[in-house]
Amino acid sequence: MIPSYMTPSWGFNIFCHHTRFNIDESSQLMPPETVFITILRDPASLFESLYAYYDMLNHTGLTLEDFLKSDRKRTWLDRHRYVARFGRNQMLFDLGYDASRFKNASNLEDAIREVDRNFHLVLIAELFDESLILMRDLLCWDTQDVVYFHHNQRKQKVPVSDMKLRMKMLAYNAADHALYRYFRQKLENMIEKYGRERMRQEVDGLQLWKNLLYSHCVEKLDSGTSAAFETRAYSDDVYSIVLREGIGNRVCLDMARAELPYTNKLRAKQKNLAQCAHPFCNAFR
Repeated sequence: MIPSYMTPSWGFNIFCHHTRFNIDESSQLMPPETVFITILRDPASLFESLYAYYDMLNHTGLTLEDFLKSDRKRTWLDRHRYVARFGRNQMLFDLGYDASRFKNASNLEDAIREVDRNFHLVLIAELFDESLILMRDLLCWDTQDVVYFHHNQRKQKVPVSDMKLRMKMLAYNAADHALYRYFRQKLENMIEKYGRERMRQEVDGLQLWKNLLYSHCVEKLDSGTSAAFETRAYSDDVYSIVLREGIGNRVCLDMARAELPYTNKLRAKQKNLAQCAHPFCNAFR
């Protein structure tokens, strides 16, 4: 899964990146008591977002609405996931399942139960702050450990407000919808057990930390051309974070760093660690 020249002799502590989940491979890679966490998003919002991200209008010649009306195009995407990644029931695909399995309801129920067994916590994007508080407590972290900045926000937001279009997307991604409903309800139950008022106070505390750090670090959101390379997003269609002039704080830079530069930085650090004879050599710094 990860080449040996990238693997330190003492193994890994955290594996947190885009990946198609495989419980056997992940368990071999990580130590025995690893906590597994994933995140789900409203399937209609996710499908609309990915349709735009992969520029499917250009590849199919159809708007999202027209694509959902076209049996031929939907069948094509069912059979051939775009660049072997994007297609129907995206979340179940990312969790390692064959999206064609779920014409049978019992297969879907089995998959949902398996996801529930494999993951200690399933976050919900629409309840992100509440999810982070529960994750913080599960991992015995502090609030400062889960402070975040928003990345990859589209300049032209497209809310899925057309109910007919939304229902078509949910019908097309029906298995993902069932998965999402199950874990959304499970998270709601966890929040209820945690205490609504207690959760509200914890979320307020998280937002306070986030706002303090944001006001200290960030000058503005802008197109990629005005942002430094390290904080420049992958496309000018989404906002990049522009740090305040003179900010050399490592925390600020790491919070604002874009996904690809961050990945390259971590990959280089990991390679150095793997080639280091001792976990506390200079490459660890």
